[in-house]
Amino acid sequence: NNQLVELIRSESIKYLNIIDKICYISYHYQSDEQVFINEINALKSSFDLSLLQFLQYSIDIEYQTIKRNNNNTEVVPSQWLLILKTIQQAILSDYEVRYERLLEPLLIVIRFEQEELRTIMLQRFINITAPIDLKYLQTLGKNMISSVLSNKTLLSDDINLRNKLHQLDRELDIYLSDDYIDM
Repeated sequence: NNQLVELIRSESIKYLNIIDKICYISYHYQSDEQVFINEINALKSSFDLSLLQFLQYSIDIEYQTIKRNNNNTEVVPSQWLLILKTIQQAILSDYEVRYERLLEPLLIVIRFEQEELRTIMLQRFINITAPIDLKYLQTLGKNMISSVLSNKTLLSDDINLRNKLHQLDRELDIYLSDDYIDM
């Protein structure tokens, strides 16, 4: 139990440090767009789904705190709430751009009929994907596969699509293993 509390505390500190760095960059480099972009890009490897979950949790807690103090969050939002929501929106926007850029090639891969060609295309796509996006690509691919395979209506008659998705799933495990991503 103490280990869990300590883990939560250390993760919270990690995410609060990221938020602090974003605020620092935003404040100090607001008049120099290129430096601002470079500094934020250097932080992007920290922008993961766990950070988004932490932001949502923090936003929910801040809403509760404001309401507990009998304030209306729409009329009297706290500065902290505004900061959290702004950072969350910026990271979500970044994810949307990455989503579109990474999903399309996965869809192209499963369109090919030849298994070997699908493998080659996936490998090439992985090789040209920025290292910062590999974990997101892995998660996106796995979620897409899981979602389509769980849709019985979509797959009812299409054994070919099912086989292609299973192949993609196996190959994501091989070519985007956690060891490869962490290299």
